[in-house]
Amino acid sequence: MLKRLRRKIVALIMVLVGLVLVGSMALGPVVLLIKLNDAAENVLIESADRGPLKLGGPRIGKQPTPSAKELDNISGSPYPVFCVSLSSDGTLIANSKATSMDDGVLADAIGRVMASSSDTGRIHDLSLMYARVATDDGVNVAFLDTTIIDDNVLSATVLALQRVALGMVVLFGIAVVCARYVTRPVAEAWAQQQRFVADASHELKTPLTVILASADIMGQHPEKSVGEQGKWLSSIEDEAKRMKKLVEELLAAARADEEVAGSEAKTDAPMAVVDFSELVARSCLHLEAVAFDKNISFAWTAQDRLACKGREEELERLVKILLENAMKYAAPCAAQGAAQAQVTLSAERAGAKIKLWVRNSGEPIAPDVLPHLFERFYRADPARGGGGSFGLGLYIAHTVAEGHHGSLTATSSNADGTVFTLMLPAATAVFAKAE
Repeated sequence: MLKRLRRKIVALIMVLVGLVLVGSMALGPVVLLIKLNDAAENVLIESADRGPLKLGGPRIGKQPTPSAKELDNISGSPYPVFCVSLSSDGTLIANSKATSMDDGVLADAIGRVMASSSDTGRIHDLSLMYARVATDDGVNVAFLDTTIIDDNVLSATVLALQRVALGMVVLFGIAVVCARYVTRPVAEAWAQQQRFVADASHELKTPLTVILASADIMGQHPEKSVGEQGKWLSSIEDEAKRMKKLVEELLAAARADEEVAGSEAKTDAPMAVVDFSELVARSCLHLEAVAFDKNISFAWTAQDRLACKGREEELERLVKILLENAMKYAAPCAAQGAAQAQVTLSAERAGAKIKLWVRNSGEPIAPDVLPHLFERFYRADPARGGGGSFGLGLYIAHTVAEGHHGSLTATSSNADGTVFTLMLPAATAVFAKAE
């Protein structure tokens, strides 16, 4: 599909830009031909008005191209012109001595000119242009050799074709690069979609297998009571809860995607000014029991009257995800001065933004893993995963941050542990401070 899309983009660029290129290049020879014809026609009319010239010069009419010096005839024109005077009955009275012309070619040309209804025109097979001007005694006819004009136009046309060919080759290369660049987000989205489907299917496969197996075992012993088969019922319930949790996280991820895409109208609640200080305090208080149960040293501070515009439920989920993730991987680390697993949170005003960071002590995350932390279903190390984790929490947190015009980044080192930093646009607080 991507290859077909790229081919279509390349073809579209080649056709559209190619037409412009061909048109612009073709315009040069056409304009040159028009200018040369106009100049030659003016010379012919001027020569016909003057009548036959008296100077010697080059021959014209399907003959070798004259030198530049020979082209300087009495009219000062770069074109060789041959002029004749004819009586009213077509008898030749005088001819130009500035140039010469084969008698047979001249007779044929005069016959065609006199038979023509136009006073100016071309005789293509003789490589001549002519202009006819009536006089008191008859008519003057001036002829001009078009070889120079044709050669100049041909040279310009060949040069234009060469430029078009070169331009099309360069354009093809540019089109291929542009097509790859334009389709790169599509390719990445397609790859993520395929990985998402594969990961979601994998996560759902295990609980479904357990449920089906447990149900099958229960079906094989219909004579047993519910109490006797409580183990299998408990297994079905546990796996059903696991599936429910996965579905809820998938729905949360989908809502977060909608926010990033700007689909604010599709969400349940509109954005409003949120008391971020109170939200952080509430989230921390909820997770203090978890920290105590896991023997984690948990310290947090939140500057008063922090406010931002957003959806309170989603922002609270974001903060809790960061805290839960920190507590999940917190561990004692002598290099970080932590004899006990530590988690620290701080929220403060930073210029026009709110800055919240969550730090946990423990083994640092590898540098090659950091860029993937916010991908769906990504778990850097299965040994560090588990515990009902689906690898969706940080993805949801990141997309919620983007949906609120903020950012979420992660750093990790031996000295500082792992730090997640959230930046959100600050808003003017309109809520009353609690007494």
